[in-house]
Amino acid sequence: MTRPKGIAWGGLGGALLLLTSLVFLALDSTPTVPPAQTADVNAAVRTRRLVKKTWRTVKHAQGDVRLVFTEEELNSVAAFVARGTGRLAGRTGISADGVDVALTLRLPELPLRKFVNVRFRILPSERGIALSRVYLGSLRLPGGLVLGAVRQVLNATLGNNEGSLLLDAVLSVQPDAGQAVVSLCSVDCLEERLAAVRRRLELLRDRAAPFGDPDRARGYYRKLTEVDGAIQGHGAVSLARFVEPLFLFAARGAAPPEEENQAALLALATFLGSERVETFTGPVREPALKNHRRVPRPVTLGGREDLRLHFLISAALKVLSDRVAAHAVGEFKELLDARRGGSGFSFADLAADRAGVRFAEAALDSDGGARRLQDVLAQERGEEMFFPDVHGLPEGLSKTRFENLFGGIEDPRYAALVAAIDACIARLPAYADGEAVGHEPNREACRVANVLPPGIR
Repeated sequence: MTRPKGIAWGGLGGALLLLTSLVFLALDSTPTVPPAQTADVNAAVRTRRLVKKTWRTVKHAQGDVRLVFTEEELNSVAAFVARGTGRLAGRTGISADGVDVALTLRLPELPLRKFVNVRFRILPSERGIALSRVYLGSLRLPGGLVLGAVRQVLNATLGNNEGSLLLDAVLSVQPDAGQAVVSLCSVDCLEERLAAVRRRLELLRDRAAPFGDPDRARGYYRKLTEVDGAIQGHGAVSLARFVEPLFLFAARGAAPPEEENQAALLALATFLGSERVETFTGPVREPALKNHRRVPRPVTLGGREDLRLHFLISAALKVLSDRVAAHAVGEFKELLDARRGGSGFSFADLAADRAGVRFAEAALDSDGGARRLQDVLAQERGEEMFFPDVHGLPEGLSKTRFENLFGGIEDPRYAALVAAIDACIARLPAYADGEAVGHEPNREACRVANVLPPGIR
C-alpha cells in the first residue's frame, strides 16, 4: 500500500513541478507591448468609423461578408482597450505575410515576473483561420494546437459545438500592406450562429446571476414606478427625488446593504438610464412592469437631462465592469464629441461620469460605505449630497481647443483637472468619511470650476 501512495504523491509532485515551470516560462519581467499609444481624438474617430463601417458592411452584404480592417484602425481600438482595462496592451502589424498580433497583460500583484506576453501571426488563408507558432512568454506553441484548444474551450463554454461553428464562420483571411480582408459566411449564417451564442450566454447569465438576483432588482423597479406616480406635476424634477426614497427603501432590506444597493442602482439605471442594462442583469421589468410608462417629465441632474444619463450609465458600467473601464467609456464619448461636427469635449459630462462611478463604488462598499450612503441619502437634502456643482467647467471644446489647453487625455494638465474633479466629488457627504454624515454639503468647496487653471475659466 505504501508504494502506490508514494507513486501517487510522486506523480502529483512532478505535475506541480511541471506546472510551476510552465508558469515561470509564461511570465516575463518586461512587457512586449508598452502602453505607448495615445488614445486621442483621432484614435476615437477611427474606432467609431471602424464600428460604423463594419455595421454598414454586414447590413448591406449580399452573400459572404467581406470586412476590411486597417492596421491604424486596429491599433486605435487597442489604445482604447488599454485605456479601459489598465492592464492589457496590444499592437497589430499587417503585411503580406500575415497579421502580427502582440499582447501584454500586466499582473500587478506579482513582484518580479509580472507580465504575460503573447505573440502570434494570423497567416494568409483561403480556408478559415490559420496561426503560425504562438509565443507565450518563453514558451513556443504550435499554432494549430493553440487554435484547437481555443475551439475546445469555446465548445465547452457555449455547448452544442457552437464554438466551432463560430470560428468556422471565418472563411478566409487575406492580408496586404497595411490592411487585411476577412471574409465571413453570409449574414443569415452569422445571425443564426450569433443568436445561438446569445441564447447560451443568456442561459449562463440566468444561472449564475453575476449581478445579483433579478427578482430583487424587480422590487426596486416597482418602487420606482410608485415614486414616479407620487411626484406631483409634470415639470422638471431632480434625480434626487428618485434616489432618496429608493435608497431609504434599500436601507430597510434584509440582505447586506451592498447587495440591496446594487439591486437598487441597477433598477434605477434601467428605469431612468437605459433598458439595455437588462442585457446583463436578466429581465427586470417582467411581466406587468414592462408595460409601465413613466410620467412624461424631465428628470435632471445639475439641471440637465444629459448629466443624469451620464451619471446613471457610468454607475451601471461600474457595477457591470470596473472603475477603469467605466471612466474610459466616458472619455471615449467626450473625445468623439470633440471631433469636427461634434458637440465638443465637455468636462461637465466627464464629471457626471466620474460622479456616477464614485456613487456606484460607495453603494457597493461592503466596508461601511454602502450603509453610510443609505444613511446620507435618507436625509433627503437634494442632489448636492452626491453630485458636485459642475457649473463653469469647460464645455464644447473642439479638438484643436482641447489639445491646445490640455494636450490630450494623458497630458499632466488634463490629469490635474480630472484629479480636481475627483477631489471635489470625494468631499461630498455621500462619499466622505463617517464624520461628514449629517453635515451640510459645502457647495462652494465642491465647485470644480474654482480650481480651473488661468485662461480656461
